[in-house]
Amino acid sequence: QAYKRVLDILGFMEKLSEQDGDTVPDQASYINAFTALAHSREANPRMSDALLRRVEQTYTEDEETSVVQPATIMYNSVIGCWLKGKTEERGNFRKAKSVLDRQLQMYRATGNQDIRPDVYGFTSVMSACSMETDEKHVAFDMALGLFQHLRKSSEEFGAPNHVTYGTMLKCCTNLLSPSDPHRQKWIRKVWKYCVENGCVGDLVLRRLREAAPKFLYKELTGGMRRRDIPSAWTRNVQDIRATRKQRQSRRRTAEV
Repeated sequence: QAYKRVLDILGFMEKLSEQDGDTVPDQASYINAFTALAHSREANPRMSDALLRRVEQTYTEDEETSVVQPATIMYNSVIGCWLKGKTEERGNFRKAKSVLDRQLQMYRATGNQDIRPDVYGFTSVMSACSMETDEKHVAFDMALGLFQHLRKSSEEFGAPNHVTYGTMLKCCTNLLSPSDPHRQKWIRKVWKYCVENGCVGDLVLRRLREAAPKFLYKELTGGMRRRDIPSAWTRNVQDIRATRKQRQSRRRTAEV
């Protein structure tokens, strides 16, 4: 269990820091710990959340001299842990949202751009909402609020991307019954926003097919096949395969 080893090393460094003030764990040390927790299937999300609170407390006590400060990647890692983690308690979507709320509060209080939430964090909390099985209406309202917040604050936090739109459609599928009039209402609106912003990709089309009845899917897509979708609808969709090829190409070039 690599995460336990990483946490043990971090704890040892913290104790040495208290004793001699020399061996102080830096930003990278904490980010490595958050990364290890996020990649572990055994780690409880409470562990990563508790670690983040320690970082927040240290930074709040003395912003000027603190070697470590909260960072967007830390918050996103903890949100991801609540999204994927299994706990005895239910309502992980609430825990994920509370992490984002703390991040927003810290960002507003300090103005530190390294703490600013991003589209990844918002979308991850929405994804946690989509997985709720008990408080479905509460989870949908929360996801919808985050979606609207992100749309209105896109210049500050980043515009919703194809994953965001696909996640919101997934919320419609999982959290609203087919007979709920709000389901078709929000399917139409999310699709409209998605088309306007050029984020219609394979993920969104798949989520739309899952969420919408056949007649509505045909109506919204105009009966077009995937290859016939206008480029204006897909202009902002990141091609994951192309990105991987670019990374592989850069790696081979570096090796040469």
